[in-house]
Amino acid sequence: MYDVERQLEQLLALDQPGVDRIDYVFADDLQYKHDVIDPQGENAENLDEIYPVLGPLIGLDDLSAP
Repeated sequence: MYDVERQLEQLLALDQPGVDRIDYVFADDLQYKHDVIDPQGENAENLDEIYPVLGPLIGLDDLSAP
């Protein structure tokens, strides 16, 4: 299993001038809550849909729900 939180922290540290940033917004009709990472959180039943989108954005191309 990946340490998604650690990977995101590293990417957030790059949020500075001269570093490209990509924002991704899930469609409103999916109605995902704020926390799209926690496998036991408010979107737990949707992680099979969320992780394949999130993974490549943070450099974990084969990220899958636990």
